[in-house]
Amino acid sequence: MIIPSTAAEEIAELFVNLPPVAAVPNAHARLRRLADPVKTFSELWRQYINCGFSSQEKSDPDTPLGRFAEGESPLMHLPSVIANGENPDWIAAELAAAGLNRMTGKKRDLVLAARRAFVKARGLDDLLVNGRSGGGLSVFLDLARGLTNDHEIATSARFSRGLDADELYGISHKQIRNILVNTGLAHNVIPLDSRWKGYIGNRMHFDPADLGRRNAYLEVEDVIRKALMIAQNHRNDIPNLAVLDSVVFAVQSSKGHIGGGWTGA
Repeated sequence: MIIPSTAAEEIAELFVNLPPVAAVPNAHARLRRLADPVKTFSELWRQYINCGFSSQEKSDPDTPLGRFAEGESPLMHLPSVIANGENPDWIAAELAAAGLNRMTGKKRDLVLAARRAFVKARGLDDLLVNGRSGGGLSVFLDLARGLTNDHEIATSARFSRGLDADELYGISHKQIRNILVNTGLAHNVIPLDSRWKGYIGNRMHFDPADLGRRNAYLEVEDVIRKALMIAQNHRNDIPNLAVLDSVVFAVQSSKGHIGGGWTGA
């Protein structure tokens, strides 16, 4: 993967020409979540499952995943998932009921693995601050406790380099960042996907295979980080990468930035 030396400046020009944040409902939702991040395992579970399911799946409002995100499937309810035990047949039935018929085996296994991680980390109550550290969910607990943060964009690359999804089945470099920004727990990481690739175009070429390699992912993310820092000289309404991501996601939607984009659950 070769990144041109001009990439950050050229991408910054794209950012300068984005619609105002005030005109993008998707950005409003992201700003509200950043101001009030999730505090419980139940809230985290809802975003974890949504984001985990969104791999190679369209998530606009009029899609099965978009409707699932706004609905009340038992799969979105952590106590229900815990109460049903490690029951793959129950999970499969609920996936079918939600119309989530793509890659159902992977979705089923993701729910089972996520259930084990949440049971391991959950303390005597539902609060993240009272959870048990030491597993794959530790970064979420540390952020909820205020032990770490990525609020300053200039230093946020260090936080991003420390992210590790290896212990979380079905959660990629993209998806752990997707969960982090949709829960409001992180401000300056980017869930890179095909929409970002299409938006950037030939200013910085990367393939899906590149995003599967940690170092390549971090390199692409950091060019975007630098580009936003340049663009912020003209766009002080884009405070961080999380809000930028919500605007780009909406702009790349077939419904446009006013009606498009996924605001999470």
